[in-house]
Order: sequence, then C-alpha cells, then structure tokens
Amino acid sequence: MLFRSILLTARTADDSNQRESIEAGVDDFLTKPVDLTELWMRLRVAERILRFTTQVRQLEAFLPICSYCKKVRDDRNYWQQIETYINARTGSEFSHSVCPDCYNRVIAPELEKLRATLAAQGKPSGPHAKRTR
Repeated sequence: MLFRSILLTARTADDSNQRESIEAGVDDFLTKPVDLTELWMRLRVAERILRFTTQVRQLEAFLPICSYCKKVRDDRNYWQQIETYINARTGSEFSHSVCPDCYNRVIAPELEKLRATLAAQGKPSGPHAKRTR
C-alpha cells in the first residue's frame, strides 16, 4: 500500500524545520492554522502522485514476452531468455524439466520420428542399441 504524509504543525515553516521533516520521511509540510484550500490542493497532488505511482508499479510488473520463443524484452530493448531476465532481477535460479503435456505433445512424437528414421536406415534404436562414434 502507498502512503503520502503531510505534517501539520504549529512550528514555523523555516528551511531547517522543513528539511528535518523531509529527512524524517514527511512528504509535505503545513502550518497551523490550516488553510483549507491549501490542504485540499495538497491532498489533490498527493492523490495524483499515488495514482501515478500505482501506474508505474503496474508497468514495471509488466513483462513484454515473445509468444513464440518466450524471450523477454528488458528496459534497454534487449531480448533475453526469461530465466536470465528473472535471475538478474531476483537472483532466482532455475532447473529445467519437461512437463507431461509437453512430453506427450513434443518429445514423444520426435522420439517416434527418430525411431522410424533409424529403422528405415536399418540402424538399431532403443535403450540397448550400440552407440557408434
């Protein structure tokens, strides 16, 4: 959640007070008695800042990804593997495997095609086939 703080004080709004407030994390500074128009304007600005901050966070969370090769485009318009992109930002490490759906859809047909090609060439295939160099 995003917060914006406005300090309301009876102290004078001199440079040292404002600097001290900002260093303490205060976003804005108003003195008493409160001018309601000034308070309303500051709250409107705070509302805009919070809305823009939310939009920026949403855009930063958006990953432009290629629907074919699954590479991700970074801030410098460079396309890289999603694993590299995420690792650079989070330190996450990846291990790779093949899910059952992809095995049945991609790997199994490729293995069958390879076996058929080897059989047509008269070469043995399978786990007991001799490997030649």
